[in-house]
Amino acid sequence: MRKPFAIAAIISLSGCVTVTAPVSVGKDTYMIGLGAHGGFSSDAELMAKTLKAAGDFCAAQNKHIEVQSTSAKGVQMWTPQSNEVIFKCV
Repeated sequence: MRKPFAIAAIISLSGCVTVTAPVSVGKDTYMIGLGAHGGFSSDAELMAKTLKAAGDFCAAQNKHIEVQSTSAKGVQMWTPQSNEVIFKCV
C-alpha cells in the first residue's frame, strides 16, 4: 500500500523542467531559456542544463559556445525558477 504513495511523492518532488529551443537574436547569437516548476534543482543545476543545451546546439554546427550573458530568477522549491542564456556559436 505504501509503494503507490512513495511513487507519487517522488514524482511530485521531481518537478517539471522545460528548455526552449534556441532563438536567433542576431548574427550567430541566440537566446535559450529554461523554466522549472517544483523540484529540488538548484539554480546552478538548472543553469548547467541550459548551458548544455546551448553547447549541444553549437556543437551540431561544428562550433563552440561563447556565453554573452545569463540571468536567473525564482526560488528553489518556493517559486517557479527560470533562466536565460544569450550566447554565440563561434
